Order: sequence, then structure tokens, then C-alpha cells
Amino acid sequence: MRLSTLLHQREGTMNLPATVAEVAKVVRKQEIDFVAVFSSLGNGALMLSDLVDESIRIVAVTFPAGTTAQSGEDRVLLGIPSAERRRELAARNISIVQGTMPLRGFDEVRGPESVGYIRRTLEMFGGSLSLCVQAVLMACDAGAIMPGSRCISMTSDTAAIFRAEHAHRLLAASSKFAVEHIICKPLRYSVTRPAVAMEEPARPKIAESVDAPRAIEPSVADREAGGASP
Repeated sequence: MRLSTLLHQREGTMNLPATVAEVAKVVRKQEIDFVAVFSSLGNGALMLSDLVDESIRIVAVTFPAGTTAQSGEDRVLLGIPSAERRRELAARNISIVQGTMPLRGFDEVRGPESVGYIRRTLEMFGGSLSLCVQAVLMACDAGAIMPGSRCISMTSDTAAIFRAEHAHRLLAASSKFAVEHIICKPLRYSVTRPAVAMEEPARPKIAESVDAPRAIEPSVADREAGGASP
């Protein structure tokens, strides 16, 4: 059948209703019975459960326990921390997968090495695509879906059809992992890769000190939280 890709105008959680609606349509057309929703609070998984048949298995994949991200002047706790929300998910037979994110590793400390390169490459196609990939790997590692099985993985602004695989076999020569189709994604990367207006280059100045302050890059969790389903 013919598939299309929905393009959101920009990144962010404001796209969640449109993403959920598009995923629900594809689930019916493609006869896919498993959806992994990468979510920080569990809202996306609940919204999807309202639109699909009860036979569709939904898994809420989330950040490791204790993960925080900047929200305004405060740092907020991620990883579906609300006990009430977890009970609500359980009442709808939505299981939670929470654990180590396979494309995070130690690159925040050592710089963009190994798995960091993979994550940053995926982010060139939208900041949330790496979260979708990690949701599939985490769900497969948790035994929620078998390797090679077709599934959908989504965040608030990105969704795609995948074939699942274990994290340690992602780049193996015989890996079953594949991205079959992008269901929706942002057209402009207003959060993870914002466009900067071109300005007349300033004349270089002689450094007065070797200890000049460096710009601090937002943490990986801060960037990821902007695209994860709330």
C-alpha cells in the first residue's frame, strides 16, 4: 500500500495529538500490533490507547530512574515518576520499559565517541528519531517484542515503522534492525538544531586569557526531553 510522511512545521510536544492520530491510522492500515511510545510522563501512550483497538499492544518506554531535565527555571524528574500515572497505564494494560538508554552510554563524559556518533547521526534526521530507535532496542531487550518483528515507535513529533532488534546487535552484519518508513517528523529542527541567522563575521580578537569561559552545551537529557512524548 502507499504510505506518506506527515511533516510537522517544528519540533516539540505540541505535535503529540497529530502524531498519535497519524500512528493510529498507520496501525490499522499496516496491521501492526505493537507500538513503543517513548514518553517522559506517559501521556502519549494513554492518548494512543484511546484511538486503537485493545488488541494493539502499547509499551511506554521512558528515561532511566532519576533522570532530570531543565524546564524553565526548574529541573523536573523524568521517567514517568507519578505512581498514579503508572497505575493508570497498568489499568489499560500498558507496560512500562525503563532502563539504560543504549545510545547514551558514557559519551556525556568522554565526548562524542562510539554510541554518541550513532545518536548524533540519527539526530540529523530530527532530534527524536534517536529516541524512537532506542525505544525499539529497549523494548526488544526487555522481551516486550521479538527481534525481527515489525513495530511502530513514536515520540511527540516523530514516528516510524521499524523491525526490532536487541541493542547489542544494532550494527551487527546479521542484524534484523531496520527503519522501514518514517510516518511523521519535524520539517524544521527548532529545538535540537535551531537555525542561526547569518551575521557579518566579527574581526578576530587577541585572546586576553587562556581561561576564557566556554559555552555550556545543554545536556543530552535536556535535548531529548524536548522531543519525548510527555
